[in-house]
Amino acid sequence: MSDQVSIDKNKQKNIKAETSILKKISDKAVAVFLLAVSLSFHLAAIGLLAKFLEPIASWYLTKSPIRGIDTYLSAVYVNYIIKWQEWLRPEAWKYIWFGGYPFSLDYPSYYFLAMVPFVKSLGLIPGVMHFAVLGLVVFAVFSYFFYHELCKNRSLALVLAVATILSANLYRSLVWAGGIPFWTSQAFYPLVGFLIVKAINNRSWRWLFLAAVATGLGIMGHPQGFLNVILPFCLLVLIFYSGQAALEFKSRLAYLFGFLGLSFLVGLPGILLNFLPAIFRGFIQIFATFGSRFGKAQGISAVPSSDDTTGLAIIKFSRDQFNYVFSDTQLVIWYILAIGAIVWLVFLVVEQNRRRSFFNVFPFVLFLLYQIAVVFLFSRGVDFLIGGWYKAFWPIPVAAAACATVLFGGALGTFERFNQIKLFKFAKWPVLIALNAAILIYGYVSFPPVAVKNLIGRINDLSSPSSPYPDVLNVAVSDREREDLAGKLLPDFIDGNDKNKRLYAVDATVNLGWPTMFEMPLARGYVDPPIGTLERWGLFWLDSVMGPSGKGQESSLVLDWNTPEKVVSENIKFLLDWNAVYYFLGNYASDNPNILAKNAIADHLIDTNAQIKVKGSLKRYDTPDDPGGEKFYWDRYKIMNYYKVREELVSPILSANNATPILLIGDSSAYDTTYRYLGMRNLNSQKIIVATRSKYIDDYSANELAKFDLVVLYRYDYHRGSRAWKLIGEYLKGGGKVYIDTGPDVKESASGNLPEYFPFAKTVRDDIGSGWNAQVGDETVAKGVDFAKFSPLLFDGGVWNVSHPENDADIYTGTRVILKNNGKVVAASVDVQSGKLIWTGFNLPYHVIRDYNEEEANFLTNILSSLTDLSEKKVDDASYKWFSPEKREVQTNGARAVLFKEEAFPNWLAKSENGQKLQVYKAGPTSPGYIYVPFSGDLKPQQVTFYFKNELKWWIYHLVSAATLVFLLDKILTNGFFLVKPSSKILLLILKPTARWWQREEEA
Repeated sequence: MSDQVSIDKNKQKNIKAETSILKKISDKAVAVFLLAVSLSFHLAAIGLLAKFLEPIASWYLTKSPIRGIDTYLSAVYVNYIIKWQEWLRPEAWKYIWFGGYPFSLDYPSYYFLAMVPFVKSLGLIPGVMHFAVLGLVVFAVFSYFFYHELCKNRSLALVLAVATILSANLYRSLVWAGGIPFWTSQAFYPLVGFLIVKAINNRSWRWLFLAAVATGLGIMGHPQGFLNVILPFCLLVLIFYSGQAALEFKSRLAYLFGFLGLSFLVGLPGILLNFLPAIFRGFIQIFATFGSRFGKAQGISAVPSSDDTTGLAIIKFSRDQFNYVFSDTQLVIWYILAIGAIVWLVFLVVEQNRRRSFFNVFPFVLFLLYQIAVVFLFSRGVDFLIGGWYKAFWPIPVAAAACATVLFGGALGTFERFNQIKLFKFAKWPVLIALNAAILIYGYVSFPPVAVKNLIGRINDLSSPSSPYPDVLNVAVSDREREDLAGKLLPDFIDGNDKNKRLYAVDATVNLGWPTMFEMPLARGYVDPPIGTLERWGLFWLDSVMGPSGKGQESSLVLDWNTPEKVVSENIKFLLDWNAVYYFLGNYASDNPNILAKNAIADHLIDTNAQIKVKGSLKRYDTPDDPGGEKFYWDRYKIMNYYKVREELVSPILSANNATPILLIGDSSAYDTTYRYLGMRNLNSQKIIVATRSKYIDDYSANELAKFDLVVLYRYDYHRGSRAWKLIGEYLKGGGKVYIDTGPDVKESASGNLPEYFPFAKTVRDDIGSGWNAQVGDETVAKGVDFAKFSPLLFDGGVWNVSHPENDADIYTGTRVILKNNGKVVAASVDVQSGKLIWTGFNLPYHVIRDYNEEEANFLTNILSSLTDLSEKKVDDASYKWFSPEKREVQTNGARAVLFKEEAFPNWLAKSENGQKLQVYKAGPTSPGYIYVPFSGDLKPQQVTFYFKNELKWWIYHLVSAATLVFLLDKILTNGFFLVKPSSKILLLILKPTARWWQREEEA
């Protein structure tokens, strides 16, 4: 009997086990089925989105001329990377504009790397544009998933995703500005938003890791959208949002700092280089402009008077832009937002946890209000890191739609918690089906086929054609068309791929298109160089002599700055040589400034010129005789006027150099002033090279000074006076020549303890009178100078202090007084063994250039020529090799130095043929200065190779970024199986002895 009972029990257990297995199988089958249904719905939604996206993408890709002012800018960068970099190394150098500068100081470049496969497959311009379309696709798809994650309703998410991509506010940065990197970052708003919300809803670190990866990579692509939109949104969500259950404070802090810290590490290169500086500049701009500009408008600096119609029109235009917040965002979004707010408030009454429901909604509402306020303030002249109207509106559709979905999501969550009501079990599904049907019907009615046509019409109105000149570049965009065109754009006397000469074009649109066609560098550029405004004095100087004033055909320097034409003529020759400008392009009909000043194309400068006619002309705007808007005419031509500079006036970018080497020890003002004087006399790079490295005398060595025929001390300084003056004394005793001016406020301007080799024992600095009552001593230096024509010693109408010995008793025996004024010695010289020193005390270089006084310039020239040779020195043509932008090589042919006219950023190295490192100096009328390498008497290499090697810190930043990315991907994909867990075990093994040691210490 007991056996039978036992058998029965075993049968029952087997039946239960079989039932349990069947239940598990059926549960899994149901789960798989539900997952398949869910995925089917998602795929159907994405397919429907694709139907809306296809005509928009097709319009963008086929519209001719292509859309976006700066679309070609992305092409410039991608083309450069493909041609010279293969992959964008941290030490990459961009040589094509403004004398070159490091990529690491340029605009964020990592999206350009992502464009490379598209360009290699589709061609340069089509590839860049298809990448932009990819950005639109990512934006649309993740907008849908973002909205779905907030409301868990596919129908609402789909309708709002469609409404978002049909909002014209989204497209301005693409179709008007052509800023594809910024446009791509826009897609990261819904992408990162989805990942952050998903991480909180699921309490999943994997999703948060993905959000950090996306944020870090996006910041390295273009940080601005993250700075003023994406990161503020993420911070609000992480601080306030909880999802359907309460989020512990510790977990919230962990998510918040985990996201920020990991994003920082992944995006380290972009953050330290672009993001943090942008924050600093942005907040300075906000605080500087909030009070002073509120109520004005972008583009004007003062409130206009009632009769200033132009100023009033600008203000009206700026304020009217605010209306586009609402009119260019699909009204469907605003309607759903309003309905969602009402429904949410109704359900809030019966919500058990009103506090959590409120804080789930709060960050989205606050962020939407913040974005609207930012645009409003921008319309009133206050810029919260926006930078232009085309960047102002794009977050609004997403912020409003996200706000609507979180409101509906909150209400639906409350609705689904009515489980305790029996009627609810029967009414739930009919209500949800009816709700979804209503939403889909509303979406269907709201978005008929004409909705897409209306959007395309609107963004077409908002758009602007691409910029490059000639206009045909905006129409003939295939690689084959562009290759055929390249051979028709240049005259016979220009080799467009000669990388040792430069072309100067006033027209920025030429500078934009040129690098995509030719390898020859340009003296100007399109994107501003990464230096401060004050440091651009050399660029402004070049433009002011080459470009005309609005007052006439002469150079701006003549008519706007009252500079004598003779001085300007010398300036032009000086700057053409120093900047290796062999060719000009200008003087043609265009929508952009391109006229060359008549001084720049004078017969004594130009060897020959040629005019190229290029088929195809774009009318961008209405004109009285040609209304009807934008139109491209194939039967019209654009003109390109080229000028070739006389060969003897200029020298190449990289060459051996025999010009007299002069060392300037002084600050940046001294450097600027000295070069402006040199420009007055066209003492160019074939005559003398004035180089510098530091303003501190004792930063140099005796061996360095020995390389130079003359040392100029002007606005100098030193760390230790005894060491500095000992160095100068040894240089003089060894036969060196020194010119020093103590007129500026330096320590020797008024001193009772001057170095022994000064012409006198002590100096004072005071006013000696403004007029000139000159007494000439040394006739050699003063020869041919009319001191009566010197400008008064006045500084903006006030006192001009002069450094001088107080009386003649302070003058040493052997001193030759060159010049006295009003009885005070203001210039003197003294021999120091085989060397010679000339001193002036009235800030002569600056006094020369204040009024461009010819007689003062003659006097300074006499001083220098009495110390060194200022004549022109030719050198045999030296062959050079171009390996890459970061590596060049030149044969010296026995010359005294090598001059490399690319900007001397700190990481340029020079080495001889045997690998010996050579000291690099800065020279030339630019900032930071071109690269100059003088040789010492005992070392004259036959060959010099230049290398650009970026700082170690940038490699470290990239290594940290890459390592963080790899570890995060390991954690996301394998839960740390390959790297994180093994690394943790190794770390524990390393730390274990340390822990035991600490334990023993505590026990002791």
